[in-house]
Amino acid sequence: MSNREPEQRFNNLQDMGRALGGQPQPQPPANRGGPSSNRGPGGQDTGGFSSYLRDGYFETGETGGSYLRVTLLTDTAQRIAQMLSGPRMKPHQIRRFFSHVRALESSLRNGAEFAAIVPGIAKLEPAATNAVTRGLAPVEFQQFIEQNAREARKSERHFRDGFVAHFEAVVAYLPKEGR
Repeated sequence: MSNREPEQRFNNLQDMGRALGGQPQPQPPANRGGPSSNRGPGGQDTGGFSSYLRDGYFETGETGGSYLRVTLLTDTAQRIAQMLSGPRMKPHQIRRFFSHVRALESSLRNGAEFAAIVPGIAKLEPAATNAVTRGLAPVEFQQFIEQNAREARKSERHFRDGFVAHFEAVVAYLPKEGR
């Protein structure tokens, strides 16, 4: 017998954020559009998503150092992968976005300045919006990309040690194609 807790399923990333201890942030009025709106394509309410990265990628350790929050590589990553997996989004579509992130990381390894890849990070947001608009991805994927792209643009460390590591963990938890 396993000592593991029963697996929880969440309807959206805001519910997951609350369950993981985050507090919901105030949401814009329903009649406002734009990327911070709770409105998806066609004006439907997406349920919001504001708390899962509320505290960022890093936490302060006992010695005062700043470290990646382990849950972003384990429980949180697994829950996000489960939420994104489904008939509207195939794992290969998520991996395509991750390949773009890996290409940006490779540019850094090859000597590019962080400022030079920031536009590439920002391009993830309209690409995710387009995927949702075309019915290829759930709105939660757009919210995942928006939250992470904004956090990743803060610094090279946020990008490499936060976003890349977190996104890699989400991809690792995706179901394998054809299973």
